[in-house]
Amino acid sequence: MAAMAAMAILLLTSFFFATLHVSSNPDTEPLLSFKATSDASNKLTTWNFISGDPCTSTGVSCTNNRVSRLILEKP
Repeated sequence: MAAMAAMAILLLTSFFFATLHVSSNPDTEPLLSFKATSDASNKLTTWNFISGDPCTSTGVSCTNNRVSRLILEKP
């Protein structure tokens, strides 16, 4: 019985930390929504934010780990 309780706690803790990592930057979801509605020419293909940090993506400028500017000029 104790082993089952320990396993349940481990699973719940793992789920919590996995969810926390995905939503660690509040700017990620709005940027992905913008990309989905505004990138018909697929110029924002680097915007996948796998690391959870949009600040490392092309065309995204950040201040204090928050998106402060988008640079969407044509090269």
